[in-house]
Amino acid sequence: MISNNPLATPSHHQYSTYADDVTLDVTELDLHLSGLLNERSSWEDYGYSTNHRMRERREYTFDLNCIFRPSDSNPTPDDECLGQYIRELLETAVFNREITPAEFEEHRAFARGVLAQETDPTSERRDSLRQIVNAAWLSTEAIFRSELGHGTADESGRRPLDIWELAKSLAYTFEDRAAGTIGAFLDRRNSDNSLARDENGVPIYSAAYGGHMADIRAAAEDGSLYETAVLQGLVQTHLAGIDPERHDLSMDYRTVRLRARAAYWLSQKTRRFFREWLGYEKAWDIFKDTPLATSKYADGEWHLKRHLTTAYGLMQKRKGGSSFFEPNFVWQLDDTIARIVVENRDVPNRGAK
Repeated sequence: MISNNPLATPSHHQYSTYADDVTLDVTELDLHLSGLLNERSSWEDYGYSTNHRMRERREYTFDLNCIFRPSDSNPTPDDECLGQYIRELLETAVFNREITPAEFEEHRAFARGVLAQETDPTSERRDSLRQIVNAAWLSTEAIFRSELGHGTADESGRRPLDIWELAKSLAYTFEDRAAGTIGAFLDRRNSDNSLARDENGVPIYSAAYGGHMADIRAAAEDGSLYETAVLQGLVQTHLAGIDPERHDLSMDYRTVRLRARAAYWLSQKTRRFFREWLGYEKAWDIFKDTPLATSKYADGEWHLKRHLTTAYGLMQKRKGGSSFFEPNFVWQLDDTIARIVVENRDVPNRGAK
């Protein structure tokens, strides 16, 4: 869902402001919703078990087949069934936070109205659920991030963010997604083309149990996010780190290409900040020197010069064109800066003083 979102700034784009003042017409919106087919289908039929977050939530015991599979004896879901469906949909796939009673009642009432129009629930149920899901994703709360705050305003008229506003703001400081966003299926393959699985036998997803940045969501749920120590710890965790598997790029590149990258990583928006600030996004277009001009191999054997020139040229390619999958100049700079940040972890703290 996130990787196909036209409203999010691509991680490879030079400027994070490229989408400012851009609007959507009806055709573009329709294409956007069509691109979310895989995510939406988890909420339209009994295949909801393919939804990573719902399958792995150990406390989840409510069987949503009561709404996915209507029968002659039970053509319409009761209030308990419909209410559980609406709550799971909004909290785990749309708002990514606890919902208010007013939001719950509004969406349940809309869903009840859609289901009441069915003449043949067995054949029409999937279309009905599609209307319910689309309405949820097009709601104001889903499209716009609330930062209005709560409580008494200070002398400047400002109010502190409530805990879910703070959680979403913190998550979007690092990534283009909310805390707890469901992981995407990555279709990783073994050398024999069989489906790769983790140590628990589960197919590979872009996020572990609980979704992306699950610790931020957990801190919002238990109220500890307001604590300074907790907040600082989450910043240190998600700003940068070391990961030989480079899960931070799992949705952008295939595994074979990630193996050539350094283990140091920056969060998506931190990486974007350094690219904008230092302006090295076009490094592959600027460095045109040939290594043979200053290399001791300038007078070497022809095959050595050919391989050296080829390797250098491949590093200038935007997407890398070698079977060895060398990182290009921009990627190498990303990883170098990531190492500097990781090995100087007090830098964020000094900047905040």
